[in-house]
Amino acid sequence: MRKITLLMILGLSLYGGIYDTYSPNGTQQSDEIVVRNIEVDESAHKDSIKIADVDANVTAAFLQQDFFTNIIRYKPIFFDGESMDGDASAILDKVMEDLNATDMNKSRLSIIGHTPESKDVNNSLPTNWFVSFFQSVATHEGNDPEADKNLSQKRGEIVHDWFMDQNVSQKIVFVDERAGKDKLYTEGISEGRKKNNRVDIALYVIADSDADGVLDPYDACPGTHKGLSVDMYGCSGSLRLNINFKLDSAEVDGEDNSSIKSFAEFLITNPPYNAIIVGHTDEQGSAEYNEGLSFRRAKTIVKMLTKYGVHKERLSADGKGESEPLITLEQKLEKKIANLEQNSTAETSQDTQKIKLRRDEIKEVYAENRRIEAYYFIRPEPVVEKKKPKAPRLRYKAK
Repeated sequence: MRKITLLMILGLSLYGGIYDTYSPNGTQQSDEIVVRNIEVDESAHKDSIKIADVDANVTAAFLQQDFFTNIIRYKPIFFDGESMDGDASAILDKVMEDLNATDMNKSRLSIIGHTPESKDVNNSLPTNWFVSFFQSVATHEGNDPEADKNLSQKRGEIVHDWFMDQNVSQKIVFVDERAGKDKLYTEGISEGRKKNNRVDIALYVIADSDADGVLDPYDACPGTHKGLSVDMYGCSGSLRLNINFKLDSAEVDGEDNSSIKSFAEFLITNPPYNAIIVGHTDEQGSAEYNEGLSFRRAKTIVKMLTKYGVHKERLSADGKGESEPLITLEQKLEKKIANLEQNSTAETSQDTQKIKLRRDEIKEVYAENRRIEAYYFIRPEPVVEKKKPKAPRLRYKAK
């Protein structure tokens, strides 16, 4: 009895790593329901995201990405042959409860079927009662790898069909088989092998980092400015206005306002569009001062657009200061070092610690970050509040 208890404890300890193939974050969990909260890093998405087909079914590669805010793993559903055990109903109901509590469009389900591990028997061993017992218990003589693969797939499909009966979209459900590759319990005893006949379910909730209504894996324009309406790819129109300002001033330097005139003409000929004008500065000066300066410069452009005929109700201004640089001095230096290393030879190699940015290169960075950006978007329809019906007047005669 002590040996059996020890083996079962060992089996529980093996549970941690079985999801490494499927989990985008390598999370581990017990057999209790676990919710994993993930910090969303927008900068990580910008370089790694590949635009997926929003109408395509979820895949294993999709579940290995890092754009999930929550990952919920549930207790295993144990199987006897092709039949679920008695606890399956409560587990499935819990998954549906969580699905209904979450925006279904943001949810993806992973259903993975399993069996005990199949192993080849070493027929060169002498045949006696001990070897026969060992083969039947430890090596599972008679298990067919192909049959196990088909059985684990069938189990996943049985759970899949249950969700289809609950009107869950097939496009958000991923089904796969792992046969005996991911053991939940040690298989030195029959109870351990029995519990490896199971299906594991995980619910993935997808992030919308910029809150524009388009989920991260389908968002071609992550980091959308707050308040903009976007198209199905998560993008709104934007352009950079080529305007120079006087030093430390919100006054335009020069008379070339052609980019502002062109943008004004665009807005006038496209009445459904509104626009946000966003000012940016370089990192010279304090962050607080730069934010105010960038806002004043954006307001200057708004006034110029109204001067060219755009109604001021369609325009708004915002200032980001130095908070959203197109390139930093550190990035510029890294690129310079990388280029020198790529083009250098043993005779011309330089000590990278001594490489610095020249004054003109620093000015280039500052000039690139000092900019005015215009975002245009379809004007949202105003929300008309419905008037509450008046309560009917009760007429009665006093007795």
